[in-house]
Amino acid sequence: MRVQQIMGERPWIIDPIEEWSQLWTACNWYNITPIRMDFEWDKIFGAVEVSFVLLGVGCRLRWTYAETEEARSLRDTVARIRANDERTESDG
Repeated sequence: MRVQQIMGERPWIIDPIEEWSQLWTACNWYNITPIRMDFEWDKIFGAVEVSFVLLGVGCRLRWTYAETEEARSLRDTVARIRANDERTESDG
């Protein structure tokens, strides 16, 4: 999951799911999902999510309906880490 999704910077997230391309790569195993539907209520980060797959193709939709204290805390922590990384890169 991307940090911006967790932090709720965008109210809607749409992620495509495509499982067929793995068949043309060298893998230990291959996984194609015939049918799947999930619902999730992420109370900590103020979001709801639904994902669905039919024959290896689908998408995940996430809607952030509120900014919670946990989301603000995570955003502040990420900002401090990035600021520290930028400072370290400019020093070195």
